[in-house]
Amino acid sequence: MTVAVQGFGNVGFHAAKFLSENDGAKIVCIVERDGYLRNDKGLDVAAVKSHQLETGSILGLSAPTAIPTAPAASK
Repeated sequence: MTVAVQGFGNVGFHAAKFLSENDGAKIVCIVERDGYLRNDKGLDVAAVKSHQLETGSILGLSAPTAIPTAPAASK
């Protein structure tokens, strides 16, 4: 089973953690307000959370794909 997680706060982190550890799911994408990480081989959920706690963002972590969210268009 492959999973994409939208939001990586308390609920998103624990959902990803338990799905990967207990159910053998491969977490391939984590989406947050500032962008997303994607790795078709799977992301290390604990490493992403540790990086997020240290830096305030999931971005900047070495992953095959790390894409920042485009700034909102001004009206």
